Amino acid sequence: MQTNRLNYEDFRDGMRRAVLDALDAYMQRQTDGCLGVKGWRDQDLAALFPAIDAQAARVAIRFNDPNSQEPGSAHLTIAA
Repeated sequence: MQTNRLNYEDFRDGMRRAVLDALDAYMQRQTDGCLGVKGWRDQDLAALFPAIDAQAARVAIRFNDPNSQEPGSAHLTIAA
């Protein structure tokens, strides 16, 4: 099986997008499917992105550790 390689910026941006999508889906469920509602606003991103970015960095370190026991670590490399 081949190892997937992502650069860190794509990995981080994908994680940001996943969190924003999840927040939107959560808010839509809470508002009976209101399509105009968002779980975030642009002014929220300054607080939200540093936390997501820190998590992305921690996950990248875990997956890139040559002795990692992380499930799936043999199949994903996150390059700086």
